[in-house]
Amino acid sequence: MTIIASLAGCKSKEPTGKADGAATQAAVPAAMPQGRLNYVEHSYHAMYMAPFSNFELKRIDDSDSCEFKFYHYSQEETHTVSDTLLDAARRIISEEKMYEYAKAYINPMADQILDGYNWSFLAIFDGKEHISSHGRQASAPGNGIRLLGEMLSNAAEQVADKIE
Repeated sequence: MTIIASLAGCKSKEPTGKADGAATQAAVPAAMPQGRLNYVEHSYHAMYMAPFSNFELKRIDDSDSCEFKFYHYSQEETHTVSDTLLDAARRIISEEKMYEYAKAYINPMADQILDGYNWSFLAIFDGKEHISSHGRQASAPGNGIRLLGEMLSNAAEQVADKIE
């Protein structure tokens, strides 16, 4: 995720996640980026089992719409939706202090766990400022990753239901 953001010319926010023995970067004070959220990506993959999910929301120019791309339960779709999804994602990022996450949460035993999970998260704001984090067999503190995933999963199901 950091590679994608740096290729896009984004400025990185230094994360401050609580170490809990799993974070790979020391705590550094951070604040919620200012401005509109223009892009968010969330993915979750449980090893050897479904579901794999990947969600992408991207603001369309300066409009009140965004492109919602998702691969969820073996279904890949792209739709234009209201930017209220980006507003909801920004609220979760702010309330759950996801801007304080460390860059990575890796379980020291990750290589020995065969049925675990991986997740990643990227958010890009006005001015190309971004925050990102990922985990392998370890969770970030709080409920941000779960809440963001649930919100995007529910939105994907609603969009898919409208199409059918």
